Amino acid sequence: MTAVELLGPVRAFGANPGPGPQQAAFAMLASKAGQVVKVEELAAGAPVSRVRTHIAGLRRVLRQAGLDAKSILASTGDGYVLRVEPDQTDSWQFDKLHRRGVATLAVGDHSAAADVLASALALWRGEALTGVPGTFAAWERDRLTERRLTATENLIRARMRLTEPAELVPELAHLVESNPHRDSLRELLMVALVRSGRRAEALLVLRDSARKPGPQLLRIQERILADDEAFFEAS
Repeated sequence: MTAVELLGPVRAFGANPGPGPQQAAFAMLASKAGQVVKVEELAAGAPVSRVRTHIAGLRRVLRQAGLDAKSILASTGDGYVLRVEPDQTDSWQFDKLHRRGVATLAVGDHSAAADVLASALALWRGEALTGVPGTFAAWERDRLTERRLTATENLIRARMRLTEPAELVPELAHLVESNPHRDSLRELLMVALVRSGRRAEALLVLRDSARKPGPQLLRIQERILADDEAFFEAS
């Protein structure tokens, strides 16, 4: 059972945890499942009394789900702890599948790696912690989004060996447009274009870079100009 869902609108045991500030408190507790979160952290500069209000509201949500609220969301000396196993959270499940996919990719089993990585990405239901306010939620959202992008890149690396690279070009072009400062996506797009016989377009990707190209992009440019087919077949 996935008790905690963070990879999209936040859910607690299948239910909405409540209004925005209450969701923010739940997101922090869920991101640190099994660990004590101090009242001061949950307050984030707001009056401590608000934390107690949020905890009471979250426990009400848990009771409505038929759960022992005080056991699952337990008080400690100086804070609270959400007592769920890490593998009951979708973010933990995503990380586990991603690690497995990367390991499978590393040994050259591209088909199995693609299946595992696709399963990891299928856990996402939208933007992480959709609409949850607060500094912690923003930081956690950025962290999870970075991991999602990395998993997407790894899936594309696996698919590059399973399908015609030309089929991946539109998806990669969209990702580059959405993430103009991410060199690793430009590298993948350039490789896909070269392997599709579109060398001139690959060079244009480098010239359109939003910032000074890094060493790997410059290396790819060098290999294109040298007409190094072996380099791109191995990429």
